[in-house]
Amino acid sequence: MRYLTCEQIIPDTKGHLRMHGNRCKTGGEYTINFLPADLRLLEKYCGTVPSSLAFDMPGLTEKRK
Repeated sequence: MRYLTCEQIIPDTKGHLRMHGNRCKTGGEYTINFLPADLRLLEKYCGTVPSSLAFDMPGLTEKRK
């Protein structure tokens, strides 16, 4: 979750939000549905961080190399 960006959060064909990305090891695509509790956290915190990350995690926000 520390590397989740707001750009990775996309709506599906029914308008439900999903997380989209590529697996590190295989490069294959994945999508994950958000639960209602997840959506409440996204509404509260997404866009409040000065970077493109969805959540502010002090000390953990540096990208992996």
